[in-house]
Amino acid sequence: MTENVNRKHTKKVAAVVTASLVGALSLGAAPVAAVAEDTGIDMQVGEQADAFSRGTVELSGATLAADGSYAVAANGDGKPVSVQAVSVTPLGAAKVALADNDDYEVSLYKANSSGNPTGDALESIVEPGSYVVTVEAVAGAYEGGMATAKLTVTAASLPSMYAYEVDADDSQDTSDRTFTYTGSEIDLAISNDGEKLVAGEDYTVKVLKAGTDNVSTAPSVAVEDAGDYVAIVSGIGQYAGQQVQIPVTVAPFDFSRAQVVVADVIGIDTAPTHPTTVSYVDGAGSVASLDPSLVNLAFKSGDGTSLFDKNGSYIFTASFSDSNANLTGALASSDVTVNKVGAAATYRYDGSALRDSYLVNKEDEEVFDLTKLAAYNGSTAIGSDALSVSVADGKAEALAAQQPGTYTVTVSVNAAATGYAVGGSATFKVTIVEAVVDADSDVYVYDNQGNVVSSIEKTYDKQPVKASDFSAKAFDDKGNEIAGTLAVKLYDAEGNEIDQAVDAGSYTLKVTSDQLQISGDTEVPVTIDKIDLSELKIGALKDWHGAAYLPLKDEGAAYTWADFDLLYDTGIAAGDEDEADDKAGWDSVAMLPDELLTDDSVTVEKKDDAGSWAEVEPDEACATEGTWRITIGGDAGALANYQFADDGATSIEFVVADSDKNLFSDVRPGDWFYQVVYTAKTEGWMNGYADTIIFGAGNSITRGEVACVLFNMADADGKLDMEGVVGNDEDGYLTGFSDVASKQFYSEAIAWAKQTGVVNGYGDGTFAPDAPVTREELAAMLANYARKIDGVDTSVADPDAALAEFPDGSSVSEWAESVVAWAVEDGIMGNGGVINPSSDIIRAEVAAMIVNYDSLD
Repeated sequence: MTENVNRKHTKKVAAVVTASLVGALSLGAAPVAAVAEDTGIDMQVGEQADAFSRGTVELSGATLAADGSYAVAANGDGKPVSVQAVSVTPLGAAKVALADNDDYEVSLYKANSSGNPTGDALESIVEPGSYVVTVEAVAGAYEGGMATAKLTVTAASLPSMYAYEVDADDSQDTSDRTFTYTGSEIDLAISNDGEKLVAGEDYTVKVLKAGTDNVSTAPSVAVEDAGDYVAIVSGIGQYAGQQVQIPVTVAPFDFSRAQVVVADVIGIDTAPTHPTTVSYVDGAGSVASLDPSLVNLAFKSGDGTSLFDKNGSYIFTASFSDSNANLTGALASSDVTVNKVGAAATYRYDGSALRDSYLVNKEDEEVFDLTKLAAYNGSTAIGSDALSVSVADGKAEALAAQQPGTYTVTVSVNAAATGYAVGGSATFKVTIVEAVVDADSDVYVYDNQGNVVSSIEKTYDKQPVKASDFSAKAFDDKGNEIAGTLAVKLYDAEGNEIDQAVDAGSYTLKVTSDQLQISGDTEVPVTIDKIDLSELKIGALKDWHGAAYLPLKDEGAAYTWADFDLLYDTGIAAGDEDEADDKAGWDSVAMLPDELLTDDSVTVEKKDDAGSWAEVEPDEACATEGTWRITIGGDAGALANYQFADDGATSIEFVVADSDKNLFSDVRPGDWFYQVVYTAKTEGWMNGYADTIIFGAGNSITRGEVACVLFNMADADGKLDMEGVVGNDEDGYLTGFSDVASKQFYSEAIAWAKQTGVVNGYGDGTFAPDAPVTREELAAMLANYARKIDGVDTSVADPDAALAEFPDGSSVSEWAESVVAWAVEDGIMGNGGVINPSSDIIRAEVAAMIVNYDSLD
C-alpha cells in the first residue's frame, strides 16, 4: 500500500520537473529522458499538458481579484477592451511567456453560467459580461494543454448627460435645454455634454412624471404637458447595466409675453380661424412657439364691416381656453389685424432670390446692406416706399453698423401701400463675424500659467476650477492672432453656466464669441475625480515576519483616529513632486482628510468569540487584543467627492496584538495559536528550537517531546516528584524502555513520566520516543497527567454521548474513548467542531490543549 502511494507521488513530481526543464533543453541541458529513467517510473504522455491546464494565466490591462479572476471596465467610446494574455505558469513549473511564442494560441470566448467557454471564439470584447481567455499549447512540451482565465467586463460609466429638445431644422444642435409647453409632444433626446448619444445604440430612455409610483412597471409617458418629469436613461452596449436619472421640467406657455402673428391672407375668401404663429423668446434665448390651433381667431364685426370678402384690412379677436392649465398669462391685446391681399410678393437680396440665412465675414470685407432688399409682384418691382424691413430685438442700428452678431430680419410689403393688391413677408437670419475660424485647428484655450489645455483632469482637492482661470485665442493660417472677443465659459453636467467647479464631477469649458464664427469642437472637458478611498491602509501597523498588526498600547489605552495614521493612495507615481512617503507598497500615500475622521464617520468594531462583529465606543478603540475593523463612511456631501469601496463605506480589518508576545518568527499576530503558544512559552511548558526563534507551530511532535512538555508542566507547577527515578544528568537516566537511551534530551522526562504513570510503553518494552503523537494519544497522556499529578477525576458518565456531539466522534479508537470524551467535555480539544482523533498532532495544537487544560477550574 505504501509503495503504491509513494510511486504515485513520485510520478507527479517527475512530471512537473520534466516540464520545468523544457526551456533549458535549448541551452544544451541534459536530456529530460535521463531524468525520467533515473526515477524508474513509466512516464505517461499528458503529464506536462495536465500541469499546463492547471496553471495560472496572467492578463495585462485588467485587475486581478483574490479568487484569481480578472476584471476590466468597458470603454465608453465603444472600442474593444485592451486585455492581453502575458504568460502561463504551469502547476509547480516556471512561467511561460506568450509574446512572440508560436507554441501557444490565445482565444476569447463568452462564458456560460458555469464560467466555461461557450460559442465561437470572439475577435474582441466590447460589451460587459463574463468571458474566458484560453491559452492552448499547440506545440512544444505542453502540447495539448489549455489554461484559462476568467474575465469580467463591467459596464463603462455613463458620461455626464442632459436632455435637450431636438431641433427639426438642425439634428446636430443639442443646445436647447429649456422646455416650454407647445401643445405638441416635445422630441426629447440625450446628449453627452454637447455630443449626441445614439438612442438604441448607446441608451434607451423611459420618461415618467415626477413622483410616479411603481417605476419599474409604469409605462413611459409623452413629454407634452407642463410639469416635472424624470428621464430614466439605461445604457446599452458598452454602457449595459448603467442607469442615470435626468430631471426634465416643462414650463407652461406664457401668453403675456407672446406675439400673435397672422400672415396676409392671399387670394382666397376664407377668413383665418387661427394665427400663423404664437411665440416669444424665453429667458434662455430659445423661442417658445405654441401650436397656433390652440388660439382662436374670431372676426370682429364692430369695425364697421361684417364681411371678409374684399381685399383690405380687418380686425380679428384672439382668445384661448381658460381651462388649459398649460397656458398662463393674458394677451396684452386681443385685437389682431388681418390683411387680405390679391397676391404674395417675392423677395430678392442684391438681385438674387432671398435666402434663409447669410454669413457675413468682415475679414473678407463683406457687409450686409438692408437697402439691397427688394420686393416684386411677379416681375414688377414694388416701390421701396411699400417695403418694410424690421430687425428683431431692436438690433437694426447694430446691423446697419455691421456689428458682429446674429440678427433676425423680416422683410414685408405694406399691403395698404399697394391697395392690398400685394402682401406677405419673409424672415431670414444674418450672422456677422469678424472672421471665420476652425476651432479644431485655429482656436486654443490657455490656463492662467499660459499653457495650452485640451482637457483638464484633477482629483478633488477643495480648490476650484474657475472659468476666469482660462482664456482663448484664435489665429489665422499664418499664425497671426485674429482680433475678436473670445469668451471661455464653464458649465456643469446639466448645462448650467457656473463660475467655478469644486466638487467631483464632469464639467465643460466652452469657447464662445459674438464676433467670430467658430466651427468645429469648441469645448474642453473638465473632470474632477473623486478621491479614491476604496482601499485604505493603517500606517501605524507594524510587521512581524510578514504579519501586519497594530501594537497594543501601554496599559490598554485606546487609539485615536490620528493614532491610526489612516492612509490612501494618492495615485501620484513614486518620485513625483509633492508626493507623500511611499508606504505599504503603494505609489504614494496621504493622510485621510480630517473631515472624514470624526466619531460620526468612523465606526470601530471588534470580532467576538462567536465570530460576529460588535461595535465599540470610540474611546475604547483597539484597547484590547483581538481582530478589529474600522469602517470609514460619509454623508451625501462626502459621497460626492470620495469614492468608497461599497455602499458609501470602506472597511479595514486588522489584528491588535501585544508586541511583547512576538517571540517566534513562525507564530504571528492573527494566527489562531498566537496566544496559546505565547502562554505555553512564558509558563515554561514549551520552547522553540534551540538557538532559533522558530517554534515549529505546524510541525508534528514526538512521544519523547510530549514527555518533556508534561515534565515541564509539573516542574512549573511545583509538582515535580523525582522519587523513584533512577539516574542523574551526568550518568543518564534509566527509563526501563529498551529504545530510550539514558542521555537523550528526553531521557529524564521519560523516566519521570514512566515512574509517575503519566506515560506507558508498548508490550515489547519499547517507548518509541521519536514516533509522532496522534491527537487521541495526547488526550490520553493529558488524562494520565491530570489523574497522577493533579488528582483530577477524568471519568465521564456517558462517553458515547459526549463523542456523539462531534461528526467524527465514532472514529475515536476504542481504547481512547473515555479519555477523549473527558477532553472534549472539558473543552480541552474539539473546540473547532471536530476531533480528528487519529491525526498526528502539531506543536501548535499541543500548546492549545495544555493551555486549555491549565485553564480548567
